[in-house]
Amino acid sequence: MGVIVLLSSYRNKSESITRAAKGLIFGTFLCGILGGMIVFQYLGHMSFLTNTPIHSLPLNGPMLSFVAYPTALAMIPFPNFFSLLFFLIMITLGIDTLMAMTESTIGYIQDEFPNQFILIHFFPKTISYFPSFIT
Repeated sequence: MGVIVLLSSYRNKSESITRAAKGLIFGTFLCGILGGMIVFQYLGHMSFLTNTPIHSLPLNGPMLSFVAYPTALAMIPFPNFFSLLFFLIMITLGIDTLMAMTESTIGYIQDEFPNQFILIHFFPKTISYFPSFIT
């Protein structure tokens, strides 16, 4: 919750918050529908190929991301390109999550001690990049 409040404080006051919320909801909905269609099509295809009921397939949780998607990507044209793209997206999602967590800490320090930390005051984005590359 703290990250959401901090990141929303960077918005311009003239922007419509209702429009931004509707866009976020619509984008999240479309990504969820697309991801669900891909997963269920792949599971149905694997169930058909192995003649096994879908509920008996050994794919759940993180295995859907790291087993089902790469196997499904291997079946389409240009599998190397799309596999590289998929794993780059996964890496950038991880880095983005780490940067958001670091940004919330830096935002707290900036608000709590505005004049004590000159380096953090002038370079908040640069400092937030370092923890994300360490992990």
